[in-house]
Formats: sequence, structure tokens, C-alpha cells
Amino acid sequence: MATEDMTHGGAHCGAKMRRASRRLLLPEELVEIERIVDKLAMNYLRKKTDSHARPFDNPLRDVIVADRDEAEKAASMLRETWNIGFGAIKSIYQLMENKGIGVVETKLPEDVLGISTWAGGRLPLVIMTSLSKVVTTERKRFTAAHELAMLLLTIPDYVDRERVCNQFAGCFLMPRQTLISELGEKRDRIGIEEMSRLRSTYGVSVSALVHQAYDLHIITKEHYNWWYDEIISKNLKETGWGKFPYI
Repeated sequence: MATEDMTHGGAHCGAKMRRASRRLLLPEELVEIERIVDKLAMNYLRKKTDSHARPFDNPLRDVIVADRDEAEKAASMLRETWNIGFGAIKSIYQLMENKGIGVVETKLPEDVLGISTWAGGRLPLVIMTSLSKVVTTERKRFTAAHELAMLLLTIPDYVDRERVCNQFAGCFLMPRQTLISELGEKRDRIGIEEMSRLRSTYGVSVSALVHQAYDLHIITKEHYNWWYDEIISKNLKETGWGKFPYI
């Protein structure tokens, strides 16, 4: 995974693009992406202006995030501020829309998962890929949470922005207390049936669940490696491991 800054367009600024690979985009691809983002930002800006929408108030505007602990605190703070508890988020798209963050799906180059930007420099907008054949529902939900972090968090230049936003996304979709209540504080082994149930209940991929379980010290490094080497690497799309009905 990689996050790239984009140039400012006529109707947007501060755009950041999340990609599934580090392949260099062709010049014509970059031009097309800029055209798409500028067009969607202009449409969103016009829509919000016509509806007399209130200015967006970033609930995390004073929060600086430089490591995993701070990312977790920010995710918890946002859940509390938005009053959504610590259970499953039914639709992250709908949640973001309800809180004043635009979400639009459109066709993007195959390895571009999502783009976050500020329409007119003031209205947050997330542009997601519409390709469902190559991107699972769970991956879209994680990308949306990742782009949410890109918009709301203040991340110092010396910090790995991609990593911190991934950590925020994992904690936002599957909070510490929720995962511990499901798995316990320490586990020697977790089976695929249990992880599939959690994937179907919370809309979080097995891959992200394993990462979160390791980060919270629920499982060991050895069990984490076993999951990736023996299980996840052989089923990257997580086919047959349950499915969440909402993005």
C-alpha cells in the first residue's frame, strides 16, 4: 500500500491518493485522475453551496498523531464525539455523509483505492473506487476509514503517514475493547471460523483483524506470522470467510 500527494486542482486542494501498489502511474493516468477529482470536487462544492450546508467542523482539528497509541486515542475520541459507541459501524459511507464528509464512488485506475481531498479548500470529500470485482466490501470500508484519517488528523512530516492512517482505520473499525471482548486479552491460537464470524459481524477483513490482534498483544508474533504465511497469503481476497452487507 502507498499514499501519494496530488497536485492542487481548480476545485480541490490537499488531495491524497491511496493505492494498492507502488507502480508508477502513467502521465495520462495522472491527468485523468486529476480531471476526475476536479470534476467531482466541483460538483460536490456546487451541491453543498446550493443546499446552504454548514461549514465542516473537524472534531480532531487539534489532535496531533505521531504513533499508534495516538492513532488509537484519536479513533476512540472520534467515536465518542460522534456518539456511535464501540460496536460495529453499519455503513461507514453513511456515517461519514451524516457527519458532513462527502463520499463518492467512481471508476478509478485499478490500483487506486481511494482519494481524499478538500473541495474548494473547505469541504472534505472522499472518492472511492467503484470496482467491486477487485476490491472487497471490507477493503472499501478500511480504505474509507483510512481516508477519513487523512482528512481529520494532523500528522507530523517525519511520521509514516500511511502507517498511522492504517492504524487509525483499524482502531476506528475495531476498537480495543470490542476486540478484547470478542477474543480475550491473550490467545495462543485463533481459528479461521472465529475470524470469519468477526469479519461478518464487524465488516473488518481477517487481515486487518489479525493486525489488530497482534498490535493489541492478543496474539504473538509467531501466531501473527502463521496467519499470514499459512492462511492469508493463500486467500488474499478472503473468499469464503464471511461477508459484511454494508460499505
